[in-house]
Amino acid sequence: MQTTQHCKYQNNFLTLNHFSEELLQVTIDFLNSKNLLLNANKTNYLLFYLKNFHFNDASNFEISIENSILERKKSSTFLGLIIDDQLTWNDHVDHVCNKISSGVYAIRKMSFYCELSTLLLLYYAHIHSHIQFGLIIYGGTSQSNLTKILIMQKKAIRAMLKITQNSSCRNKFKDLKILTVIIIYIYIKQFCT
Repeated sequence: MQTTQHCKYQNNFLTLNHFSEELLQVTIDFLNSKNLLLNANKTNYLLFYLKNFHFNDASNFEISIENSILERKKSSTFLGLIIDDQLTWNDHVDHVCNKISSGVYAIRKMSFYCELSTLLLLYYAHIHSHIQFGLIIYGGTSQSNLTKILIMQKKAIRAMLKITQNSSCRNKFKDLKILTVIIIYIYIKQFCT
């Protein structure tokens, strides 16, 4: 049974490798017809797999174009979204939290000089925009990832209102008419698909 499974996966890897290189060649031909070149040094690929299932033969899997072997990565940025090989979105959420952190810092510094209406503009420009970008795609991530973003939203609200770190923000979201990341995801999923 074990040998049969191994052969089955080995055969799938050979098929996948052949199919990938064929599609890559079609892409190269298309780009060449448009007088464009594919830079093999900047091109990489991901091999997606389930969290609980690892391929033993994946280390031998290689895709090459024009005598250059492409780099296999655990995560890669595509159109502003960081996609990882297990589709957990952990790297992307960490990236979003870093962006939000910069926005929180700006709000905290500007809170001494600006009115609440201006701070709300800063929130929507430097925090909400990062949360909403691609949320329809990465919003199905784990609850812990969405909680990380929600905690950053709470930090922003506390900075805008100059309240203590352990103050509740539940009613503050309503008062400021700010949607939480979870509500934004539900809204986008229901009304924009």
